[in-house]
Amino acid sequence: MKKKQVWGKRYKAFPWTVIIGVMVVGAVMFLWISWTFGQNDSLMLVVSRQQTEEVLYEYPVKERDQIEFHWLHSVENSPWQEVFEVESDGKLKLIEMRFRTFGAGMPYFEEGEQKTEEGFMIMDGMDKTFNSYDWIHSQSATIKIVVDGEVLLRGEDVKHHIPLRMKVEEVD
Repeated sequence: MKKKQVWGKRYKAFPWTVIIGVMVVGAVMFLWISWTFGQNDSLMLVVSRQQTEEVLYEYPVKERDQIEFHWLHSVENSPWQEVFEVESDGKLKLIEMRFRTFGAGMPYFEEGEQKTEEGFMIMDGMDKTFNSYDWIHSQSATIKIVVDGEVLLRGEDVKHHIPLRMKVEEVD
């Protein structure tokens, strides 16, 4: 009488599970490496004069960094905050606006959500991207520009009534 070969039947699926396991682990590692090292680390937030493009401030940024622009509305004298997110191509995506009053001159966005929180009206979820953000600088109206929690500049750091541009540039 011949003995049955139990080992061959018992472990017949073993090579396939190992192959599938290695493929899954490899795919997860590939995605993690792509995400970690695929981000563009050669981006610079630049604040410059609009006409001459003279650079006043530079600050290294990366994809998904948040830039907050804090200012006072000139008519209502109330604080505003616009939050942008840096996209991989260097564009600024407006992701949130905070303000105390809603009136004439307010932007109208059909998409997104509006809510009230701690006395502020908040608009978020907008799908608006910009190549740059331009403004006429005011030492009294521009409060500050913040990048991921760190103050880049304050209103008094730049001369009054200068046309400025904020944009993200790729650097070598």
